[in-house]
Amino acid sequence: MKTFAKVLIGLVTLTVCRASAQEAFAPLVTENCVAFVHIDLAKVEIDALKNEVQKFGESVFRGLGFDDGSFRATARELRIELDKLDARIRPPFDAVTKELGIREIAVIADWSLIERQVIAFVAVPWKDKTTKQFETLAALLNSGNLPLNFFGIDGFLILPLAEGSESAAETVEEWTKEMEPAPNAAIFAALKSVDGAEVKLALTLPERLRFMAKSGGMPPDLPNEIKILLLFITQKVEWAAASLPLHGIFGGEPSKNADVLLTLKTPERADAVQLRALLELGIEFGANAMRFAMEQDPNIEFQPPPLFFHFLKGFLRTLLPDVEDDRLKFRLKGDLRALRG
Repeated sequence: MKTFAKVLIGLVTLTVCRASAQEAFAPLVTENCVAFVHIDLAKVEIDALKNEVQKFGESVFRGLGFDDGSFRATARELRIELDKLDARIRPPFDAVTKELGIREIAVIADWSLIERQVIAFVAVPWKDKTTKQFETLAALLNSGNLPLNFFGIDGFLILPLAEGSESAAETVEEWTKEMEPAPNAAIFAALKSVDGAEVKLALTLPERLRFMAKSGGMPPDLPNEIKILLLFITQKVEWAAASLPLHGIFGGEPSKNADVLLTLKTPERADAVQLRALLELGIEFGANAMRFAMEQDPNIEFQPPPLFFHFLKGFLRTLLPDVEDDRLKFRLKGDLRALRG
């Protein structure tokens, strides 16, 4: 519980001014953008989340057959733990969203920086902020034991994510001076597909990476299987986008498109159909390979009955995506609310 709270506090203390992802961060997105993570705290309601989790927990306890005494005691313990977590999260959350007027965060990975040993950077729009507000942010970062190697440029605070913070900051700062924004980058189309979620992740392969894969310019130490997989992806997938809705999973009003967890964009519908068929074939092959390996392993005393593998295949098939035009959509077909009694 303490670890979870610390991680969540860390995310809260690194959020940014509210605007659409494209409008707020377009000056920092180039055609070489590989990944973009966006967190929208304006849509997060702590009280609503507490109530959803509490009600969900109580419904699970009822479904497990707890008697009245055990149910009340367990529900009370859950409420106590949620209150403890609330006490740790709410102060920095309110400081960031109310005192600093901060709402969103972006984590951006660019291939040009990855080549220079900088995995990604956190961008915080900081236009018209005061020195006092920066001191407040620095205090919050100190309380979460987070690094303070921010630097400011063109209305943003930038935090590089790499080993050797000082040199990484210099690398990113130099990059910001030479980079060219690409307002029509494919990463924005990917983000738009998960526009309603509180947490969004978009991935794409820039043309430079696609060319490297097709021309055999990948690192020589990569296994051949990985090279073949990367080459296949460059031909069949244009971008991927994932969403993590916070509200509506446990109950309450779900976010827009809350059931769509992952979307893969392919060049043509035929490519989407082919990918789904390959995934289904992979389930059949994987389950049969597991069964064969277990039957041949003399160290396994208990051998699952054939019915187990039929069940496994059936379960995995429920995770297969839907084909919608040129896209594959992996859906949450029966969210956590389905577990409620």
